[in-house]
Amino acid sequence: MKTRALILATVWVLSVCAPQAAVAQSGPGDVIHVSVKGDRLAFASIEDYKRAVDQPSKETREQFSRAVAVLKGFTSFAQKQSSAAARQTYSDKVALLIPDEYFASILNSNLVVQIGDSIIRVNPSKERVYVLPAANEKEYGDLIAGNARNKHIRVFSTSDDVLEAIQAGGTGQQTCTEPGIGDLHSQAPAGSLTAMAGFVRYGIYFTLFAMVSPYGSSGFPYQFDFTGGIDASQGYVHYRMRCGNTVSHEISTSGSWVRTNQKFQSYQGSRNLSQVYFFYRLKDSETGQYLTPNVGFRVNR
Repeated sequence: MKTRALILATVWVLSVCAPQAAVAQSGPGDVIHVSVKGDRLAFASIEDYKRAVDQPSKETREQFSRAVAVLKGFTSFAQKQSSAAARQTYSDKVALLIPDEYFASILNSNLVVQIGDSIIRVNPSKERVYVLPAANEKEYGDLIAGNARNKHIRVFSTSDDVLEAIQAGGTGQQTCTEPGIGDLHSQAPAGSLTAMAGFVRYGIYFTLFAMVSPYGSSGFPYQFDFTGGIDASQGYVHYRMRCGNTVSHEISTSGSWVRTNQKFQSYQGSRNLSQVYFFYRLKDSETGQYLTPNVGFRVNR
């Protein structure tokens, strides 16, 4: 007998259709179908996956996470990374292979997710993405091993727009020829804190963010201030998706924080960027004093 539950939020409806499948909906025509196949999450289509990761709202992220939480038989990589066993088994470098908690919550313990008819494994340490047709699921072990000699497994770089390549089929004829950018990192100390800016690629997921760490309490309220940049007259966030839209706007995060491990997510999505201008300073909210020099980077801008 099927189990069924209904959770109502302000504009959200989350329905659990069966122990192994869930549907998240934020409005008419905006539905995410996800289930568990084997030990992995399986999005019904590329479009379902994109609705989950392409600049989702806070409500989307929260409700999607709740949808996944009720599914049985799935252990995410985020759970594996945070477990005591994982910390004992892996070095710090390996344990933080996927520092983006949202993306890590989508991957299984072997860094695998199914999107439509493709089973995909991400290997950040080798900067590779492996894709196996679901029809060849019996070769799942080769996918985990990254066996490029298997003729059914396609190998991509983490800088590639892998989903676009999958949609192009075996021809490899992608519609966009604009090159993507590589990983970027910048940081500066602020007392006992570290202010960081990063752009990280996973082939099926790309993220641009500002972050303060480590975990704890800073002892003073602070905020991310994007009004400086390299040139004070050009302080803004600018990025362009490959062959896509350009986002350019002045910004300063609202509110202030005393607790550390705060993150400002500027971009997350399934497509790489071709341009980026991203700078900020950490600012003491009480005194107005800047606590760091400019943290960030620019590429092709």
